[in-house]
Order: sequence, then structure tokens, then C-alpha cells
Amino acid sequence: MCTSRIPSRLLTATIVLAAAIAGRVSAVAQTEPPGADKTGAASTAAPVSALTDSGWPRVVVTNDTRLTVYQPQVDSWDGFRLEGRAAVAVAMTPAPVTGASPTYGIVTFTARANVDREACLMTLEQITITSASFPGAPQQGRKWASILQHRLVTDRP
Repeated sequence: MCTSRIPSRLLTATIVLAAAIAGRVSAVAQTEPPGADKTGAASTAAPVSALTDSGWPRVVVTNDTRLTVYQPQVDSWDGFRLEGRAAVAVAMTPAPVTGASPTYGIVTFTARANVDREACLMTLEQITITSASFPGAPQQGRKWASILQHRLVTDRP
């Protein structure tokens, strides 16, 4: 039986959210990822798992947009429903101007958390981006949130 306290579970929830955004796994063990990549480079190698998690940030690339999602923060968790937020940097690809800085914002999300106490695992389901705020480009926030939501739905294992 898992004897971890809630903070460990919250850490796991953020790891699972990132894995869901990366579209690679449905559950992650409650451990620190060994050899986490501290450079922030996007990994195109093996699928993300508890043993190969490359750390933060995660990158989502579409034809014309590169969204960099930073480590989510858990705002609340009642044992079933998790609410949180994550910082996001958006850059157009290819960059319209060399050296153009990205647009930063925040997305908030909710998810249903399923805890397997025996295995000390948490799986997030029904992940929904509930809002997006990009002060530097308020008209684009809904589009960028939609890109992330689409990735969550279509790339789930």
C-alpha cells in the first residue's frame, strides 16, 4: 500500500498532466525523473514514461505555432477532481522576425484524478483546459488553448 502523503500525489498529478500534454503515457510512478533534461530542449526520442521523463518544459509544435508548456501548478485537489494552471510560451514558426520574443500566458485546467493506492499511481482523465490568458495577444489565447486541448484529446495513449 502506498504511504505517500498528498504532496507526493500532487507532484505526480503534474507529471501525469505533462505526460498527457506530451501524449505519451497515462500513468506515472511517484518518483523524480532520473536524468531530467535541464536545458528545456524538446525531445523527439523515446516515449515519455516514469523512467524516461525528460522533465520540463514540454513542447507542442504545429505547422505554424510552437507552444512551450512549463511545469503545471496544482491549485486544488479533493481526491477526485484536480484543478491547476501552467505557464505557456507561444512562438510562431518560422519566427516572423529573427529574435522575436514569445508571447507568454497562463492556461488553467481541470481533470478527474484516479488514484491506484496499491501501485502508488495516479492517472488523469477528462483533462479540460478551462481558460487561457495571454495579455500580449488576447485574441489568440482561445486558439492556443484549443491547440493544447486538441493535443490532449488526440494524443492520449
